[in-house]
Amino acid sequence: MNVGLPTTLIAAAVLALTGCGGSTTPASKPSTNPSATIATTAAPTTPLGGDAATASAKKIAALVPSVVKVVTITKNNDPNPIFGQPGSYISAAVIYEKTSTCTTLVVGCGAKLEVYGSVADAAARAKYLLGMKKTGAIVGGEYDYVRGVEVLRVFGGVTAPLAEQYRAAFGGELAKAGSAPATPHPTS
Repeated sequence: MNVGLPTTLIAAAVLALTGCGGSTTPASKPSTNPSATIATTAAPTTPLGGDAATASAKKIAALVPSVVKVVTITKNNDPNPIFGQPGSYISAAVIYEKTSTCTTLVVGCGAKLEVYGSVADAAARAKYLLGMKKTGAIVGGEYDYVRGVEVLRVFGGVTAPLAEQYRAAFGGELAKAGSAPATPHPTS
């Protein structure tokens, strides 16, 4: 029996919860390097791991009327064979739009919500996605939003008002990167 992944998820959850204590000392200092800034907001209320992405995606689906279903990505159905690898998402879900005829597990179906083991991993992912958009490597583009350990990727083929509905339901901020180049990220 492989206990590595569950043990890792439990450890990540414990580490995340230790930052929620009653201390008034800030957990981290803001970066003074404006070229490496990634906009993030408070960590999500959804617990890390397991079906965290699905739970958040279902909350979005309840607030965005054009969503028809949410599908959980697992290690067994992930089109990217890196689920749970260091630096990659530990939970993910695809949100399907009613106008989509998509049958795969990709952002182009509507949106994809990815949960990472740390805020730093989520910020690195957002920075990577912004670099990919800048080079045109993401076909159709996308709107990327960050909230704590979560990254919401909304297909660029939706209207700007619909992307805003997703953002409002998610509660995150539009990912913003400075002029620093994006470095390779394990999640594609």
